[in-house]
Amino acid sequence: MRKYIGSVILSLAFGVYLGMFVLKQYKDFDVTSVFNYYDTLYFMEIGVYNDIDSMKSDLGEISSYIYDIDDKGHHAYVGITKSYENALKVKEYFNDMGYDIIIKDNRVSNGVFVSVVSQYDLILNDASGDAIGDICNQVINSYEELVLNEDKGYSKE
Repeated sequence: MRKYIGSVILSLAFGVYLGMFVLKQYKDFDVTSVFNYYDTLYFMEIGVYNDIDSMKSDLGEISSYIYDIDDKGHHAYVGITKSYENALKVKEYFNDMGYDIIIKDNRVSNGVFVSVVSQYDLILNDASGDAIGDICNQVINSYEELVLNEDKGYSKE
């Protein structure tokens, strides 16, 4: 029995050494997720503009917005929510300010941002008046911070 203890300890030490060697090989290995989980969020589009200057002049009184550039123009967004009922509330708020809002659904894979939007949605459920605009500003700023740094397809002004 005693003669096996030495070989068992030597085998365990050798196994630990090989395990550490194999794990070091994958330390700097870029791993791509096989499955992407997307959440649907509602983006409130305030308009499509031909150039940045016309967009800036039209959105002068709005403090926070993001925009996406494609072949149709500059699409400006002033709010993002996970709840369609809240999207209607935000749309009504901006309609009262004289803006025509189009609700568009987009898929977002950033789980941290989706969690932040869910928290703001809870507050937005009970909000009214200028509090809706303040919440929209916070969500847009969070989007810039959490998503735009990951995906450079949008810009913030």
